[in-house]
Amino acid sequence: MRLDFSASNNSIVKNYFETDILGEKVVNKELDIWDGFWNTGEAISHNQSFQLSYELPFKLFPIINFISSSYNYTGDFNWERGSDAMALVEDEIRNVLGRVNTVQNSNSQSFTVSFNMSKLYRNLNLQKKKKPKNSGERFKNSLVGFVTGLSRFKFNYSENNGKVLPGYLETLGFLGTSKPSLGFVFGSQSDIRYQAAKNGWLTSFPSFNEQ
Repeated sequence: MRLDFSASNNSIVKNYFETDILGEKVVNKELDIWDGFWNTGEAISHNQSFQLSYELPFKLFPIINFISSSYNYTGDFNWERGSDAMALVEDEIRNVLGRVNTVQNSNSQSFTVSFNMSKLYRNLNLQKKKKPKNSGERFKNSLVGFVTGLSRFKFNYSENNGKVLPGYLETLGFLGTSKPSLGFVFGSQSDIRYQAAKNGWLTSFPSFNEQ
C-alpha cells in the first residue's frame, strides 16, 4: 500500500494595513519589509490531493500467483475565496450578499486485474512435450497448444466523480480544513448540503443563484 498527500495554499498578506480611529484601513508607512514576516495572511485558494495505491497480495499464494491486481484512488479538494467586489451586491430590499466562497471536490477510482495465463499453465503442468514420440502425443501437443493459446488477459475499470458547492461561507486555516466534512475534502461524493446548511455554512442571500 502507498499513500501520498499534497497540498498548496495561496494567501494574500496585508500586513501594511492598520485601522485608524474611524475604523478605516489605512497604510502604515512606518512598517519595514520584515515587519509581520510570519503573518500567514488570508487564504485565497487551497488545493489538495490524496492518493492511495494498493496491490492485492495474490502473489503470496502459489495457486493464484498468476493474478496481479491493483486499486488506485485519488481524492482532490479545492477551496476558492469569493470576490470582494461581488460581496457588495445588494438585492431590492438592501440585503447584502457578502463574501461567498466555493468548495469543490472530485475523486477517481481505478481497478486493474491482470492474468498471466502462461504462469497458470505452468502451475497446471499444461506444457507441450518437446519431442512427441507418437501420434497420441502429437495430438496432445496440438490440444495443449489450442488450450494455452491465450497468454495474457487484462481487465481495467475506472470512474470519475465531482461535486461543487457554491455559496459557502466558511474560510480555512493555514493548514487547510476538515469542513464541510472530512470525507468531502478527501473526495467523498455523499450529499453534504443539508449538514452545511444546518451549520450555517451556506449563504442565506435570497437572490443567490449559481450553477
